[in-house]
Amino acid sequence: MFRHQLDSYQEDFDFIAGTLPEVLLNLWDPLERAQAILKKRNNHQIGQALESLDWMLRTVDELMLTQALASNKPQGTIISRVKALLCLVEHIDVDDLDDFPEGTWADYFATLVIAYVAETLYTHNNPTKDLPPDLAKISPNYPALQASIQTEAALEAMDAIGHAERFAALDEVRHHKQREHSERSRKAAKIRVEPFNKLRQRVIEIYLDQYTRLSNREAANRIWEQDLSESEQKTLNADEPKKRLEIWIGQYKRTQQAS
Repeated sequence: MFRHQLDSYQEDFDFIAGTLPEVLLNLWDPLERAQAILKKRNNHQIGQALESLDWMLRTVDELMLTQALASNKPQGTIISRVKALLCLVEHIDVDDLDDFPEGTWADYFATLVIAYVAETLYTHNNPTKDLPPDLAKISPNYPALQASIQTEAALEAMDAIGHAERFAALDEVRHHKQREHSERSRKAAKIRVEPFNKLRQRVIEIYLDQYTRLSNREAANRIWEQDLSESEQKTLNADEPKKRLEIWIGQYKRTQQAS
């Protein structure tokens, strides 16, 4: 069975602004790029995202095994956490996970980079802690093995950040289209409402110029029958147009009294 869950990692690492020692130079670039994607999050949220990520990677094993068997490759298939997470993109709605609100796949692939970084930092700071018994037997060669593991982590982190930025770009395109649609809808609504607003303003101007001595109803009747053109009457498009004009006049007078 595949194993993708997270290993021990440096929990006190500042996920948002932390830096790495020079010996882990090959992880600097993916870390900075991941932090840029997660810049609106805080350390608690990313810690929660790591928990969700661990859960997702634990659940993916069976799906990965099914895909490996279906590949018909006599030697199986190369596996990684990045591939494992990609398998889940079509199966999990990450924005529904309560412990990481409004999450995106860009967030989770960036969090996977954080996982690689925090794990590598932990093994760097604790070179023999949690060392499996089989590795303990070859402890003289462990530094070289550790360097190899760090290199592999850096390669997978670079793969993960590439996917994170790809998903972030797709999200930005989608959000841009949504903003454009909202802007078009707003402008269309403005176009529909603007003639109505202009007509209301014209009615008030006519009232102030000619009919302030009359009651609201009488003024509305006069304006409708004598002062508005046919096109202006069509603009109103009301079942009781004179009543609408009366309401406008009354609203205007109340506003003036209140001020």
